[in-house]
Amino acid sequence: MCRCFCRRCTVGVILSPPCPSFSTAGKRAGILAANIDILRDAIAAVGEAAGFIRLDEVCCDELFPDLDDDCRLCADLGYHEGYAPRTGQSWAQVHDMLDDLTDPRIGLMLEVVLWPLGLQAASAPIQWMAMEQSSNLPEEILDELSVEFGCADWFRTSWAVLESADLGIASRRKRVFMLASRFRWVDLTPPAHKLPFTAMAKRSTGTRASVSTPAGSAPPTRPPGAPRAGTASPRTIRHGA
Repeated sequence: MCRCFCRRCTVGVILSPPCPSFSTAGKRAGILAANIDILRDAIAAVGEAAGFIRLDEVCCDELFPDLDDDCRLCADLGYHEGYAPRTGQSWAQVHDMLDDLTDPRIGLMLEVVLWPLGLQAASAPIQWMAMEQSSNLPEEILDELSVEFGCADWFRTSWAVLESADLGIASRRKRVFMLASRFRWVDLTPPAHKLPFTAMAKRSTGTRASVSTPAGSAPPTRPPGAPRAGTASPRTIRHGA
C-alpha cells in the first residue's frame, strides 16, 4: 500500500542525513579518502541500477537511417528512452556496496540520490529534491550527486554553503544545502548582501530588553531569598495531598 501511494503522490523529497560523520563535532570519518571513494561508487551505481545512463553518441538513427519504429535490437537488450539497460542490481545490492565504510552513518548520504531516482524509475511524479548536511561534506560527493541527477535528465542541480546569520537567523551555523529539480531552474547562490541580524533575546521575546533607572540611582536588585527571574517560587509538596 505504501509503495503504491509513493508512486502516485510523491512530488518532492527532503533529506537531512545525520551529520556527525562529517561535522567537526563528530569523528569526521566521512572525509577520509577511502570512505569517500566507497560512497561515490555506490552513488554512481544508483543511476546504473535505475537505468539512467545515457547512450553513447552513436545511436540507432545513424546505424539504421531507414528505421521508423523503435529499434527491436535495443528493446531486446533493454535500452529504453535513450538510456542504457539497467544493470539488474537491486537497491539492497547497491546498499551492500557500503559495507566497508568505517562509519555506517556515512552511507545515509546515498539516500539523497536513491530515493529521487528510485521514485523516478518507478514512474512516480517526483519533481524536486532538497538536502541539508554539514558544511564539511566533501565536494567530491556533491559533484557525484550532481552528475547522477544530470544523467537522469534532471533540469538543474545547485548547492551552496550558507551561514544562518547571513540570512537573518539568530544563530551562527554553516550548512551545505542542495536542490535538484527535474523541470525548473533552481539556484542556491548565497545572498550578495547579508540580511539584518536579530539577537536571540529579541527574536524570542519580540522586544528589546532594557532597564530604566532614575538618574544617579543603582539598578534594581533582587531581594534576599526571592526567586530568580523565570523560576518558580519554592514549594512544599506533600505526598498524598
